[in-house]
Amino acid sequence: MKELHLSVEGLSPAFQKTITRYNLIVGEDINQINVNAITEDSKASVSITGNTGLKIGANEIRITVTAQDKKTTKTYTIEVSKTQNPELANANLENLAIENVTLEPEFSPDIISYNAVVASDVEAIHLLAIPQIEGAKVEIMGGDTIQFRRKYYYYKGNCKRWSYNKRIYN
Repeated sequence: MKELHLSVEGLSPAFQKTITRYNLIVGEDINQINVNAITEDSKASVSITGNTGLKIGANEIRITVTAQDKKTTKTYTIEVSKTQNPELANANLENLAIENVTLEPEFSPDIISYNAVVASDVEAIHLLAIPQIEGAKVEIMGGDTIQFRRKYYYYKGNCKRWSYNKRIYN
């Protein structure tokens, strides 16, 4: 998909064709969201479901793009939270940091996926996550599952080990 336009503002993060999951908070007066999805290939088709009859609470809009071969698909999902008080429904972070670790990419409230590379001898990490709305609950899951990932260089068909780091995956 090349472009995505909605009849309401607030899509988070901002649309990028490589990101397939989004969040949107709307007030109780919004019952439907008009979706205009523009494909890169004019011969591709678009199917949109879940954008009408929105109820209080969680709703899901699914935008499925089908290539002209009629087999290849890509689905974009928008998690819509319909609430009586949109100001209190903000689930964004004001800040996110890991002690002595650089986030990739650098923190931004619009970005929801990060990588962090730590040394192989690190046994625990200290994470700071501050919500934008005071009093909001932040739950951190998966911090005890640090996975190992090896990086290799390939030279004339032989595999040479380059580095060995722990990488935190979300």
